[in-house]
Amino acid sequence: CNACHGRSFDLIKMQENGWRIGRCQNCKLVQITPQPSQKEIRLLYRNDCKHFAPYQSQTEAHRTYFQTLFSFIERSHFSGRPPRILDVGSATGVFLSLLKKRGTQGVGVDVSRDAVSYCRKNGLEDYEGTLFEVVKKKKWKGVFDAVFACQVIEHERDPLTFFKTMKSVM
Repeated sequence: CNACHGRSFDLIKMQENGWRIGRCQNCKLVQITPQPSQKEIRLLYRNDCKHFAPYQSQTEAHRTYFQTLFSFIERSHFSGRPPRILDVGSATGVFLSLLKKRGTQGVGVDVSRDAVSYCRKNGLEDYEGTLFEVVKKKKWKGVFDAVFACQVIEHERDPLTFFKTMKSVM
């Protein structure tokens, strides 16, 4: 188990792709069991432009949602300077674009090569990989004022390391 390291799961559902959704008998966390390898996960995001078609059709809804998040940033105090924001799971860069438009420095991280390429073509700073991989490579420690990870945690293989890594960059 990703949370308590338990080894006993109750089967909840068998996915069409053969992945088993299980509930940890100890802490009740629901997850894929056994966990897919990082390589298997990466294959899901290879050549995934079609994955973003529905996301792009909902751009306006995402923009509204991210404007609400940005109002939180505006109410926060960052030593009188524009804050540096890390967007984990940057996808098509809707939040990064809003940050840039509002004069806030935003940096993105996404596991999808296609998403990162899309963002970079639109003049956004974005890096390919998991949060842990990119932080390790870039040696980011205490670089960001805030980290946003919308619709990401449910995709993480190791949520505890994910949160520790998030904390380390602030």
